[in-house]
Amino acid sequence: MIKFLKLAGIGYIVIGLAAGAMSGSGIGLFLGLAGGVLSSAIPFGVAKLLENQEIVLTDLYTMKGKMNVMQIEIEEKSKINE
Repeated sequence: MIKFLKLAGIGYIVIGLAAGAMSGSGIGLFLGLAGGVLSSAIPFGVAKLLENQEIVLTDLYTMKGKMNVMQIEIEEKSKINE
């Protein structure tokens, strides 16, 4: 999904550049490229959000595993102390 979003963002830039080049004027080229860049911000932003979400979820699963190990150690120590 992330790769698709990045590819879509690049596609928007290329399409904007092509549309601007076909306009035949410098301003048209600039506006086409600017529109492509602005349009590509959405898929690039969503891709970045998904990357960050994966990082956070990985960290949470890692912490959950560590908490389970700590809980087991606490339970074992409490059984020994009884």
